Amino acid sequence: MPRTNYQIDLSANSSVYASVFELDLETIIFVCNIINFVITPVLSVIGVVGNVINLVVLRHSGYKDTNVLLLESLSLADLILSLLNILLRTREFVQQFGAIIYSYSYGPFVIMAVVVNCHQTLIAIERVIAVCFPFHVSRIFIRSRVKVAIFFIYVFCIGTYSPLPVMFEPLWAYNQTSVVIVPSQIFISNMAGIIFYLTTVAANIYAFMLPAIVITCSFIVGVKLLIRELHLSSHCSQRRSKDLSAMKMILSVSFLVVFISATSLGMNYFFQVYELTEGPLYDLLKDLLTCINQLNTSFNFFFYVAMSKKFLKTYRSSVFILDFELDLQTVIFVRNIINYVITPILSVIGVVGNVINLVVLRQSGYKDTNVLLLESLSLADLILSLLNILLRTREFVQQFGAIIYIYSYGPFVIMAVVVNCHLGIIAVERVIAVCFPFHVSRIFIRSRVMLSIGFIFVFCIGTYSPLFFMFEPLCVNNQTSVVIVPSQIFI
Repeated sequence: MPRTNYQIDLSANSSVYASVFELDLETIIFVCNIINFVITPVLSVIGVVGNVINLVVLRHSGYKDTNVLLLESLSLADLILSLLNILLRTREFVQQFGAIIYSYSYGPFVIMAVVVNCHQTLIAIERVIAVCFPFHVSRIFIRSRVKVAIFFIYVFCIGTYSPLPVMFEPLWAYNQTSVVIVPSQIFISNMAGIIFYLTTVAANIYAFMLPAIVITCSFIVGVKLLIRELHLSSHCSQRRSKDLSAMKMILSVSFLVVFISATSLGMNYFFQVYELTEGPLYDLLKDLLTCINQLNTSFNFFFYVAMSKKFLKTYRSSVFILDFELDLQTVIFVRNIINYVITPILSVIGVVGNVINLVVLRQSGYKDTNVLLLESLSLADLILSLLNILLRTREFVQQFGAIIYIYSYGPFVIMAVVVNCHLGIIAVERVIAVCFPFHVSRIFIRSRVMLSIGFIFVFCIGTYSPLFFMFEPLCVNNQTSVVIVPSQIFI
């Protein structure tokens, strides 16, 4: 689907950086589409669901501890950010109003991303004080101060990134039938000043200062917990488990913060060096940054609340999904996501990847029997992926869905076992090659490998032969639809 482009002539600069990095335009567009249409929407839905659960759990926990107030504010910011990201994704599907959605949503999205990072920074500072000065944290982080700090975060972020909402505006084009994004008059009149401010002041706050504070605080807390663990090694395992959980949370948050910071600094670098606001590589970096921000947002609920033993009891008592009492609609929704989104994408990747593998292995020749094994494995993987795509079509073709399922499911299971058998033989070959390097060439000769591959197919077909006659199609509703029924042999 074509992307919305700003109406700015930057073709000269675009060709400069595109030639420097030698990136194929189609590859960049493909990666951007995967990020925009698959990864980011899924993460956004996870973020909405997870942070709604967090708000329920934190509300039941009460506000005796100011940390709960901070976490609730963080969950609310994460929820708003996820909803804005879902709104931004709709522009990829709604052509006519995509530019309007983008122009009025991207500024608030960036502001909420910085709000989330400010919350993480404040929580990191609170954790440092709680670990280093445990008797002073209750006097420093009182309820009124935390509320003022949260309010200041929103005011600060809105003020810092206030140029974003007025940089671009929608313009009706093509006889009022579509909308494109163009620079606003305010942005054109003050372009140099706004660009300098966003790339030097605002970007450094977001991409350098806040991540540096979080990483420094996480390092201090990690060192203190490690020292405490060494001094209290004779204590009960529960205390060590608690410290270990805290260390996992610290490492996870630091890892995401480093990724966000690195991507932001990369965008800032390209913007300053090549003076770009448009182009394939810039779009890729921007989409990647959005995806990483959403990843951070979607898993904040897990890092800050679900990993905390303080809220574990509330989770189990308040949230039914953690007790595995799954609602039928939830199960159907998850199943549809797997059937219509995840599995088809993985199947297409499997087809493309294994076709490339077969071409590469064919050009490598068959001097090594390992190449023959790998080619047979790639062929089995390719057939398995094609059968999986065929099985997915039954979700869309109602009339012949049962017929497709009956005649495809048996071969699909057989090919899955064939793939596993190939992996087993390759593992055995690798063990012999490592332990007995001088004997592997005598054991794995070409004729034996081909015989083994043939035996794998015969063995798997014979082992799972009952699958072919367990069910049969039956025409119903005046021969207009087909259902699956047990066969007479199976009965």
